[in-house]
Amino acid sequence: MEDSTILKKLSNDLTEFRGETQERFGEMEKRFEQVDKRFEQIDKRFEGVDKRFGQVDERFEGIDKRLDTHEELLNRLVQYSMENEERISRIEETFATKEDIRGIHITLDEILGYVKKQDQEATFSKLRMDRLEEKVEDNTQDIIKLKDVVGVV
Repeated sequence: MEDSTILKKLSNDLTEFRGETQERFGEMEKRFEQVDKRFEQIDKRFEGVDKRFGQVDERFEGIDKRLDTHEELLNRLVQYSMENEERISRIEETFATKEDIRGIHITLDEILGYVKKQDQEATFSKLRMDRLEEKVEDNTQDIIKLKDVVGVV
């Protein structure tokens, strides 16, 4: 083959190669543009997700603050309970139960019955003593009269 034919063939091959390469670069360019568009869409979605994560973080911070407040309150309540546990124990030891009070009432009723009986007996005894004193006084007057009559000094 001749040089010119070879050169023509090489030129044609190069032209064809160049066309195919440009065509492939065009397709690749289109694919890169599609990939860029998809990356932009994904970036927008990530921005939305980031905003939502920001909101969620804010909510968690608020919840953390409330939990801290609740924990402080709970700690104070536990401390208050522990401080008062000893006082409550003493109260339980010193206060009477309903059964204890019932026993006290029964005992007081028995004592009251005994006191009433003693009061009645004392009243009766006083009445008898008053009568006896009257009789003794009458008898003393009679004895004095008899002594005068009998002449005993």
